[in-house]
Amino acid sequence: MTLDYVLERIETAAVRYGAKLVVVDPWNELDHDRDRHESETEYTGKAIKELKYLAKRLQIALIVVAHPSKPHPGSRLKCPTPYDISGSAHWYNKPDVCIAVWRDVDRDGNFKGTNTEIRVQKSRYWNSIGRPGTVKLWFDSGCNRYRGPDDFPEGHRPWRSNYQSPPKNRAAPIVSRIGPPSNPNKAPAKVSDM
Repeated sequence: MTLDYVLERIETAAVRYGAKLVVVDPWNELDHDRDRHESETEYTGKAIKELKYLAKRLQIALIVVAHPSKPHPGSRLKCPTPYDISGSAHWYNKPDVCIAVWRDVDRDGNFKGTNTEIRVQKSRYWNSIGRPGTVKLWFDSGCNRYRGPDDFPEGHRPWRSNYQSPPKNRAAPIVSRIGPPSNPNKAPAKVSDM
C-alpha cells in the first residue's frame, strides 16, 4: 500500500462517505516508494506536506500513527518523541499535534501493571485545541479501554505521590495529528465544492 493509494482512499472516504476523521495506522507499514535520488528525510517531508494539504482541502482531521525506532539493546527506555520516528525530524516540525502513549514494562519487556500516560508533546493551536501536557490513565483489560483517575478500582493506587524513580517504559506509538483543527462554525464541504 503506497502513499498515493492512501491519499486516494482518504479522498474517497471524505467525499463519498462524509468521513470527518481519518486514521492512518501504522505509517511504518506503508510501502514508501521514494525517488532514486530522494533521501528518506526529503520523502517524509513531502509526504507529510501532501497529507496536510489533503486534510485541509477536504476539511477533515487526519491522524497518522507512527511507531518510534527500536531502542538500542541495553539502552534505557524512555518516552519516545517524534524525533524517535524513523525518517526525519519532520515528524516533530510539521504536524499540528504530537501525542505519545506510554506504559510501564518489566525487565523482560512485558507490560507491568495498567498505568498509562497520554503525553501531548506538541500542540500548535493552543487556543483552540489545548496545551501540551500529560494525562495519567489506567488500562482496563476486561473491556480494552483506558479509564481516568475517577474510575480507579478500590485499592488501586497508581502514580503514588511517594514515587521515587522514573519507571522503565516501553516505546508506544506516537500519534501525529496532521490535519487542520476542526472549526465547528464552518459548514462541511459539499462534493460539488471539491
